[in-house]
Amino acid sequence: MALNQTMGAGIARDLLLPPGTMRAGEFCAGDYHFVGARMASDEPVLAGSMFRLGGGHGLDVHCTQVCDLRDLRSRVSLAPGLRITVLLAGNVDVSFGAQRVDLSAGQRQAAACGMMVGTTRQETFERRWQRGKLERKVSLFMSSEWLQQQGLADAGTDPRVRSFLDRNLATQPWRPSPRAVALAEQLMQLTAGPAPLGRLLINSRAVELAHEALGSLTAQAGNAGLRPCQHERLARLRDFLASDAALELSLDGIARWAGLSASALQRHFRAAYGTSIIEFRRDARLHKARIDLEQRGLSVAQAAHVAGYNSAANFATAFKRRFGLSPKMVRARI
Repeated sequence: MALNQTMGAGIARDLLLPPGTMRAGEFCAGDYHFVGARMASDEPVLAGSMFRLGGGHGLDVHCTQVCDLRDLRSRVSLAPGLRITVLLAGNVDVSFGAQRVDLSAGQRQAAACGMMVGTTRQETFERRWQRGKLERKVSLFMSSEWLQQQGLADAGTDPRVRSFLDRNLATQPWRPSPRAVALAEQLMQLTAGPAPLGRLLINSRAVELAHEALGSLTAQAGNAGLRPCQHERLARLRDFLASDAALELSLDGIARWAGLSASALQRHFRAAYGTSIIEFRRDARLHKARIDLEQRGLSVAQAAHVAGYNSAANFATAFKRRFGLSPKMVRARI
């Protein structure tokens, strides 16, 4: 199957490449081509693995974990829609039409970064390859039709979201929250060996991730009164709140860590993220517990401890309220 299909939309097929070498001939089909280079079809160009889930309904998930083997440029035409990328490690250097996107996440998960790109018409996508460059990322594609079906073009949609989706080559960098990084990591794990019902789980995580990314657009209004240094401080705090180190800290302890008074901290945090510190920390803990239930096989009691609950019953109530499923049901799907 030609790999250029992973870049398009609406192809109702899955692409799973086990770790190995990918060759030029696997890419060159349709209008996908290498620029200024004549490549033999059996020439190695990538090492690693890719997965694509495209249900044919306008929502595609594309996970890559690759290393470039050559210095190249490649191009392909892309359909209109919204593309969301979470770069977990490595580098991405691409262009959508005249809009260049250059991301770097280093080698640590904590440095993950994100980008949204919206197009309202067909555009040329160009990827710049660099020998030895690593790329570990999750990319989502939502067609214009799919976005409309979800009601994102309706009058009730936040005007900042509608404005973004209505502009061609609209771009918006965003810093994925610990929850968004966890969702991206789950997608990487799920696509590494999808189970028969994995398609449903992959799609649900993709929708959650898209909601998280688009939510960053609506948070900008509250950010208007904050200085860049305050944004940076709050971003560091947000990552800290999702860590085990913050688990036992009181609000005053968190405020001391951030170097702010408790009242100023709560006010700034809500302005930046639209939620309180307590609500954010509770949500981050529940998401971590869900990952541990799904991927590590923890018992419900162990997951309750991870989430900071002394009572497994109280944990189960909060978990079901947040996810619509009981912890036992989530754990039974392992």
